Amino acid sequence: MRLIDADIMRENLEWCKSQSGRYNDIYWDDVIERLDVQPTVDAAPVVHGRWIYENDDPSMIPCSMCGYQVFRYNNTPYCPNCGAKMDLEEQDAQTDQPGK
Repeated sequence: MRLIDADIMRENLEWCKSQSGRYNDIYWDDVIERLDVQPTVDAAPVVHGRWIYENDDPSMIPCSMCGYQVFRYNNTPYCPNCGAKMDLEEQDAQTDQPGK
């Protein structure tokens, strides 16, 4: 599943309708109406963190958000425990809170 901005999609569909000619107006109106009645989803905001390399155990690295540790060479772009996206740089780390 991909989350999209439905308002921008509506604008794009309106533009397509304007380019298609009069004989397709009913079709485009149906498409736009279907967009407007689609269900919404609850999306969680992305949590950003980083792997902390400067710790006591050089073979394990903890997540800066939850403290979960993985083997140094098995680190992933997301924490397998809390789901934090590991894209913070060290200078951005002031905002991450270990154990929360």
